Amino acid sequence: MPVLHIDLREGFKQDDVILYLGDREAVRRSDVSTDLTISHAASLEVQAPAGSSTLRIEVPKQHLSSSTVVDPAETPFVAIFLRDRQITFHKLKEAMPML
Repeated sequence: MPVLHIDLREGFKQDDVILYLGDREAVRRSDVSTDLTISHAASLEVQAPAGSSTLRIEVPKQHLSSSTVVDPAETPFVAIFLRDRQITFHKLKEAMPML
């Protein structure tokens, strides 16, 4: 089973974060905050089914939710940013370096 590597990067402030992959809850974390010196909040690994799946993030305290389609065979790394009340996903072949 492929692994999807997810980095929560900027914009998290003592947040609860829920990640869904396909139709199942994959990860739930509490008190997630970005370390501003390296623009990083958390690194997560999720077992993923083969092929494309929908990755959804919910950040209830900020009333934010968004999703994207991922294929771990093509882009096994995803960096997620919260900026200006918008969630952006960066799908990558390699891990995004820390600042």
